[in-house]
Amino acid sequence: MSGKIKETTKKSMDINKLNINDVDLKTLSKVKGIGKSKAKAILEYIKLKGKIQSMEELAKVKGIGKSTLKKLKQNFVAAE
Repeated sequence: MSGKIKETTKKSMDINKLNINDVDLKTLSKVKGIGKSKAKAILEYIKLKGKIQSMEELAKVKGIGKSTLKKLKQNFVAAE
């Protein structure tokens, strides 16, 4: 598969996901397994460090492990 086709396919798959950099506490808290405290930690991280460049960056947030990161990746993307 060429790079262009892969890129288009990935973008198509992400179309129903929200940008992690644009969500609010209420939206983020609704994700199963995230809850209010993790949502607050993520939003505080974004406030202090700036926009998330990749979803893997969220592993730096206190309380976000592999399992939580997987759930976040299912619902959100990191975009500008």
